[in-house]
Amino acid sequence: MCRLFQFCGKDYTNIGIFIFYATLVATLFRRQRFIRFCRMSTIFSFLLITGAFSHILCVNRLVLLLSFAVFPFIRTLSVSKNSFYQNYRSLSNNLRLRIRMGYSLEQNTFIVMSYYRNGVLNEYGDWVYSVDACKDEYLVKYPVVIEEESLKTHIRRIVARFNDTGSVCKGKPTGRPEVSEDVVDDLRTRMEQSPKKSLSKLSLQSGVPYSTCQKVVKKKLHMHPYKISLVQELQPADFPRRVQYCHWFQANLDDNRILDLSFFSDEAWFHLSGYVNSQNFRIWSTENPHAFEETPLHAMKVGVWLAVSRRRFIGPIFFQDTINAARYREQILDVFVNQLLPEELESGYFQQDGATAHTTRENLRYLEEFYDDRIISLRANPEWPPRSPDLTPLDFSVFGWMKDSIYKNRIHTLEELMDKITRFCNENLNEEVLQDIFENKKRRVALCLRENGQHFQHLL
Repeated sequence: MCRLFQFCGKDYTNIGIFIFYATLVATLFRRQRFIRFCRMSTIFSFLLITGAFSHILCVNRLVLLLSFAVFPFIRTLSVSKNSFYQNYRSLSNNLRLRIRMGYSLEQNTFIVMSYYRNGVLNEYGDWVYSVDACKDEYLVKYPVVIEEESLKTHIRRIVARFNDTGSVCKGKPTGRPEVSEDVVDDLRTRMEQSPKKSLSKLSLQSGVPYSTCQKVVKKKLHMHPYKISLVQELQPADFPRRVQYCHWFQANLDDNRILDLSFFSDEAWFHLSGYVNSQNFRIWSTENPHAFEETPLHAMKVGVWLAVSRRRFIGPIFFQDTINAARYREQILDVFVNQLLPEELESGYFQQDGATAHTTRENLRYLEEFYDDRIISLRANPEWPPRSPDLTPLDFSVFGWMKDSIYKNRIHTLEELMDKITRFCNENLNEEVLQDIFENKKRRVALCLRENGQHFQHLL
């Protein structure tokens, strides 16, 4: 092979001539493996030979002409005329430029008409059709360079399509088979009996593939997966107390002027280090960094007390120790009362939950000095219903929103944590936001009455 390329030098024409002769010899001696190799080299060889006419030497021109004139001589070497003709035809097909062409609607129509037009009625009364006759008539009508076997295959395909569909155009793909109604009814029954069933379990129980279950449930049964809301557990005795409070609220506080002067309070704990779930937390690295997260035995945290009305807020007031009655009165209520306006003390209400530190006699008497009988709390009239964070503005709106905001980035010190909480309140709890929160409060009261004091969050 090296000597061959040394002989050829930079004259690529000789390479094309060599491939031509190699294909010819392999065809005559029926060397099929080499023929397949030369088929891939056919286009390359003809491009080389064609391009050679513009720059090859006269000697190469003579060699090229002799290569095409050698066929009559080789014919005499053949065993028989038919044998040589078969070899020559195979050679011509191998050397012919194959063009993957698309057939137009006009050409396909001509093929069908020509196929049936050239039919012959035999002695038994049956029509006999010839693919070869159709092929010859097609090449006369459309003289293109194309492999004959490929054209004959296309003719058979178009005729079969016309017989099956009555058209030469491609029909719409049939796609996957439709799911039977029995399968759909079975899946509907299973989902109605157990709506919390997962699609994986449904597939195992019914023996239907997962993808089919997913398609049937979503597209045929028109079912959608909905998240389950986690809510505070309620006792049966809580329902009438919640209904009583909601009736009182609508009768006394369903007025924006009173809500502008009334404060709803609550407290929450904010931890310095967020919770790390080792099953979901990952560190991307090319090697295992053997990372770990230190968690203190007693997590550093700060308590936040806040009170909001329809037009403003008071707080946040921070504490780090567990709140008892004395601390609640001295560290929180004293600070809160000193920031109240005269009209708020005169006409507003104050709400607190039923925590033990909030409802001691001393603290209730302390609040009565300022609010008289306008205290909403356990052991007061009106009574605040127990286990009802869904009715407290700070619980159902502010604290969750606050935690989502301040924990976006890692917090390193308690001072930084308290600073972020303070800035959040000053930047976000404006009058417009507070008005929206209390409109939400009104909707919740109405839904609670409609559900007879039971859970209503799923209806929001």
